[in-house]
Amino acid sequence: MSGSVVDTIMHPFGGGSTNNPTPDTTLKSDLGEPTTTSSKKSSGIKNLITAAIVIAVLYYAWPIIEAIILILPIPNPEAVTGTIKAVGNTSLDVVNSIMKSDT
Repeated sequence: MSGSVVDTIMHPFGGGSTNNPTPDTTLKSDLGEPTTTSSKKSSGIKNLITAAIVIAVLYYAWPIIEAIILILPIPNPEAVTGTIKAVGNTSLDVVNSIMKSDT
């Protein structure tokens, strides 16, 4: 399994690079009969259609998703960032005071 970003993004669309530079055109079934790799194309089309359906559902359901997000008790982002900045400034002051000491 390749860990590249392109493989991850293109996997649902049947694209991306593969680890095998020479693809095997004939595969053996469980009974030893040769099969073709034409199922890869149909699998790519199925994945593309699935991705299109997911995108359409997310697009048209966004008002409902947004309403649910607004109802959830998510903390105030300004207060959270203010707290993080205060902790960062305090730690920066501590580091600066240690570096300025004459020891």
